[in-house]
Amino acid sequence: MGSTVEAGGIPGAPLRIGARMEGTIEPGVYQMSWRGLRLSECWRFSKGWILPIALLMKLSGKRGNHVWLPASQSEPPCPRDDLSAEALAHLDPEIEKLAGLGYSVISYKKVVRSLDPHVRDTGGFMALHHDGQRTLHVLYLHRAQEPPLPPELRTVNPFGVIVPEGGVAVVVVNHNNYFDEPALSRTIQLPGVGIEEIAARLERELGRARKPIRVFVSPEEAIRFADVRGSAAHARQIGRGLYVKVPPEEARRILYDAGLNPL
Repeated sequence: MGSTVEAGGIPGAPLRIGARMEGTIEPGVYQMSWRGLRLSECWRFSKGWILPIALLMKLSGKRGNHVWLPASQSEPPCPRDDLSAEALAHLDPEIEKLAGLGYSVISYKKVVRSLDPHVRDTGGFMALHHDGQRTLHVLYLHRAQEPPLPPELRTVNPFGVIVPEGGVAVVVVNHNNYFDEPALSRTIQLPGVGIEEIAARLERELGRARKPIRVFVSPEEAIRFADVRGSAAHARQIGRGLYVKVPPEEARRILYDAGLNPL
């Protein structure tokens, strides 16, 4: 049985969701814990050959970067003009491809509450197909790296989503850096492909779907649904110990060090 929610601070009618997407997140600073990784994630992140090291890190409960959750507060929609010239220089070539694929940009976003000191710049956009059934997302990240890696890394990662009514979303990605949430999504990995190949795979999945595909009646509904789906995934990841909430005093220090307002 589903319900309705308001999401992301975007006005509109209550959003219809399925019960599997219900869940709340207490806003605050969280830290990734390898202890919460699934075995399938350890295998994929380690690319198999260093699986013993990944399993040791899982068993030891190694901690990773800090993040602010929910993500809708740390990475909210924003005007295009809020993105840097550098971010737009990487995103605009992808945007130019959208018209030929039947998509239009419906929102931009950037990280405004970053707790990773290595992140230099971010940006992204969400596009909706004219049939209202498919979304494409592109994220840009510029970060510094430690030796022996190259000092700077700039990546542009596209992914696409369709949502069967009452079912599990189909997500198409071009990398292996994702978490498994089988109750919410089925991920198809196409290593190294671009936005055109992802759009083509979405069209193929649309044609072979056994259930009706959800149609978003407006850009606002698509944006709010993506927000709720992301929060539902993070709520499940908190539930399995992948993200651990940081105590208030430590959270205030982390926010202060990041130049952010310690709430």
